[in-house]
Amino acid sequence: MTRDGERSPRQLRNLVCERSLLHRADGSAKFFLGKTCVLACVYGPTSTVTRKENAEQAVIEVNYRPMAGIAGTQERQQEHLIRRTIEGVVLVALHPRACISVIIQVLEDNGSALACAVNAACTALVDAAVPMHRLFASVCCCTTQDGELLVDPSSTEEQEAAAVLTLVYTSRRAEVEAARPSISSAPMMSFSSGQCTPQQYLLAALAGREACQRLADFSYLSLHKSFS
Repeated sequence: MTRDGERSPRQLRNLVCERSLLHRADGSAKFFLGKTCVLACVYGPTSTVTRKENAEQAVIEVNYRPMAGIAGTQERQQEHLIRRTIEGVVLVALHPRACISVIIQVLEDNGSALACAVNAACTALVDAAVPMHRLFASVCCCTTQDGELLVDPSSTEEQEAAAVLTLVYTSRRAEVEAARPSISSAPMMSFSSGQCTPQQYLLAALAGREACQRLADFSYLSLHKSFS
């Protein structure tokens, strides 16, 4: 099957990443997956109000804003997914009684917006120099009505799909110089809608891991060029 621009079923769209766009934020990043574009900004670690603070670790707050309209139930679920992902990699114990706020604004949604938002959040956290023991990458996969697996679907493909899954994998720098970053063997987080069989989920997880490896390669190369 060929898709938009003769793209194969497991091919990612063009990747673009821009950092340090907002001067008043501690870190910011704009991430593109094809025409899908998400802006993320990070504030903190900074002091927080007494009723929210945790004496043992930093509190993570995520605000997910859709492209148009006000946030609803779906956006609250997406905030929860992103917050749990960040809590799993940030060294929150280093900043007790502090708050790390991540604000995500969807600028253009042409499919895979949640995955794009997760990637933007990771890049913004790096730009803010928030200490993390691992980075993370996310990709969206969908199963068509005919049972075919598509990676990084467009909005049209998502609407026509039987199931849509957003997978998050962690990555760490390779111990050998010039080697590729190492992707976790299983997703640390997943968010799904629709219905798929266990076999279809496993196939999506494998395809998602391969795609996240390419995303991790891109992120490490982008950061290396930026810091150089």
